[in-house]
Amino acid sequence: MQRAAMYTEMQARGKARAIQRLIQAESQRKVYKKIQYLRTRDDEISGINAIKIPKTVPLHDSESIKKLPDTAEHWESVTVPSEIEKLLMSRNRQHFGQAEGTPFTTSPINADLGYKADGYSAELILN
Repeated sequence: MQRAAMYTEMQARGKARAIQRLIQAESQRKVYKKIQYLRTRDDEISGINAIKIPKTVPLHDSESIKKLPDTAEHWESVTVPSEIEKLLMSRNRQHFGQAEGTPFTTSPINADLGYKADGYSAELILN
């Protein structure tokens, strides 16, 4: 009886996770579609000319950022190209640096592959 309840609970959690993943994927799809639209508007490639950043929440706190309402009270627009680049680079450095501690970032794999995947083992993998 306890096992049946446990399996029922596990199955419910699995469904909840699947729904959360679908919602997140749909949200990402909308963002990419918007970026694609903005870049190809009028058959002319244009760069990003403004981004919104939170006023009170750190840029690296993605969970808190997701909960902020879309109001001028919580967000500010940045339109200076060099500042946009700096903010995006900072965010991407933190985001893509999360791999630290995974198998490809620790010995012996990282020594064999090399930081830029230019080691001997990288060539063997590609071949």
